Amino acid sequence: MGRQFAEELAGGLGGFDLETSIGIHLRSNCYPAVPHYMTPIAVEAVELVNGDEPEAELVLPEGVLFKGRTVVKAWEVVEAYRLDAWIDWEDE
Repeated sequence: MGRQFAEELAGGLGGFDLETSIGIHLRSNCYPAVPHYMTPIAVEAVELVNGDEPEAELVLPEGVLFKGRTVVKAWEVVEAYRLDAWIDWEDE
């Protein structure tokens, strides 16, 4: 499952929108499963990275910390939750 399933979801498996496909990934491929309330943060992180703003900071929900911080950079979310299947990589 894991990586292949994420790529299939990102590629349109099931016809899900971005938020739904990432939500499925966060609860199916991550252990422990990532709570529902983190899905919007993950979606925003993907959109920021795809919009060439990987250093943009996101405020985490109340009570959530990342490495002791209440803010996280978009690329950190993509990396931590293995969301690279949703990133539009450019040929360099």
